[in-house]
Amino acid sequence: MSNLSVRYYDLNALSDPFIINEISLATIDQLDKGNVEAIANALYSNTKICVNGIPYIKVNGIASIIRTGSSGLERALIYQGIPGLLPRSEVVSIEGYDHISGPSLAAILDARIATRSGKTRQYLTIALNLYRQILLTPGVRDLKEMFLEEINARRSDLKRERIATFGITHCEFTGTLIDDFFKVQFSHIDSVVYNPGRALDITNGVIILSSIHADMTRHGIHTFEEVYQYCVSHNYATAWAE
Repeated sequence: MSNLSVRYYDLNALSDPFIINEISLATIDQLDKGNVEAIANALYSNTKICVNGIPYIKVNGIASIIRTGSSGLERALIYQGIPGLLPRSEVVSIEGYDHISGPSLAAILDARIATRSGKTRQYLTIALNLYRQILLTPGVRDLKEMFLEEINARRSDLKRERIATFGITHCEFTGTLIDDFFKVQFSHIDSVVYNPGRALDITNGVIILSSIHADMTRHGIHTFEEVYQYCVSHNYATAWAE
């Protein structure tokens, strides 16, 4: 079985540190420059970038970013959320430390911005804007693009390996005899963008007709549950899910 090692990179290995000059001087004049620098430094030093380009932020370093100080509120926001406003964050362990994804951080910042006012709200807005800069950093964009290219380059290998390993002779959805292997594709069950850790796992995929794979792509299907419901709605086989 081929498995992709989920790799993470320190943000400072992919780009230069944030500089305060990227924030407008008018904004700096209204706020404490030290606090702005603390936000930028905390975000920069506690961020790792997954091989698929998604940022992950260390929980222990997040207080300065979301402006909770020494209150410990950040742990409740992360691990419990806010009823009716913010779901709890999914936590990933990286090098033995809890991290949350960039989208989870953005959700927390959005929730805090919606419920705060004055300078605190401005600091939170700066933190959110700095996070968005991470996504636009060339090194981060390049990492994501190279990852997707790597997976696409390996897709034909995944098809051959799954067919050989499980002796597949028919489309796994329709039961159509495979008389030409160019008519079928390896289709991920959990998509690459949804679950990069299983991108090269042949058990995380099916061999199906190319036309079906194209239709699933058009419908934006990314998860096991969505693939299963797609099969049920089209009266396709679901033995692959057992």
